[in-house]
Amino acid sequence: MTRKSGLAWRMVLTSQGKLQDDIDWSGGSTAMRLVNHHSPLLFEFAQMVETRTMPQSYEYIMGKAETLLTGFYSHCEKNGEMVNCADLPENWRAPEVHPDWISPEVFR
Repeated sequence: MTRKSGLAWRMVLTSQGKLQDDIDWSGGSTAMRLVNHHSPLLFEFAQMVETRTMPQSYEYIMGKAETLLTGFYSHCEKNGEMVNCADLPENWRAPEVHPDWISPEVFR
């Protein structure tokens, strides 16, 4: 089952050689909510493709990943206590979400 939102993002090269982008709002309020939520990511992705440069530095992305892992570490290992990002053990790995959900004994 697919859901049609009626939303379209068009980029057109004008006769003056400039890119003009346009968003078709024919999907109503649902389409407007989708655009308001996702448009910054869409424009950032388009900029990345056009300029072949990352919108954020490697250090910034790794900092965000470390922050996420610290929260996960706090939940898994410290019962939700506050943990500083600098205190995240370097060798700690997050558990898999669905580790070996089929028992190996099924295949014996």
